[in-house]
Amino acid sequence: VFTIPDELWGTRGLWGNGPLEWLVIRTDAGGEFLIKDLPKDAHAFFDMTGSGRARVRVDGPHNKGYAAGNTDVRIELKPEAVIEGTVIDKTTRKPVKGVVFFIESGPMIHRFVSGGNGHLKAEGLSAGTCYIRGYRFDPAEEEGTAEWVFEPFTATCQAGRTTGVMIEVGKGGILEVLVTDAETGDPIPDAEVTIVRRGNPRLKLGGRCDQQGLARIRVHSGERISAGAKAPGYSEDAYFFGSREVA
Repeated sequence: VFTIPDELWGTRGLWGNGPLEWLVIRTDAGGEFLIKDLPKDAHAFFDMTGSGRARVRVDGPHNKGYAAGNTDVRIELKPEAVIEGTVIDKTTRKPVKGVVFFIESGPMIHRFVSGGNGHLKAEGLSAGTCYIRGYRFDPAEEEGTAEWVFEPFTATCQAGRTTGVMIEVGKGGILEVLVTDAETGDPIPDAEVTIVRRGNPRLKLGGRCDQQGLARIRVHSGERISAGAKAPGYSEDAYFFGSREVA
């Protein structure tokens, strides 16, 4: 990520998660790298990965990034931890392909998908406690409605070692949330819906409304949840939570 001061907006950022090849830099045989032609006021933040190494985010001194012209940047990549296992349907006991997982490892959030025969292998993790979930807490993370749900859990990972897991997934139920204008009653398209599991505010789901103002989010049956929504052009006061139990 590069940030550049801007007279109109204050600071602008360029994120390296798109097809911007010049934002991706590889080290040479000596582990060194060089970034050329940066604006003099730019600051760089690094998302570092390497074969057999844990992925890390480096924010620089005082979390302000590294200034252009800095020649003494030193970044240490530690040996990775790995989570590997099988994803199965808890009813049929058959392996399930295509289940999306998010693994919180240190400050990083990794996205993985189960492959053929339900095989899941998550590499590049940091040693320590990892939090594994299938829920989406940001509507921008995924499009559409998830096909499966499972209970989130933690795993203790060690550097240079593989931790085995077996994950049981189910269909749960679909929660439909209709978002409308409080004055006109008209549906609000593209509104962002957030679902919070009661008793566990860390566990959040996300969804985006269609053109009819309807969001469909898969959740566990029998859960008690709170739902809220927000949309461009509406004040934060419109972000109202109500409690419901999912059938």
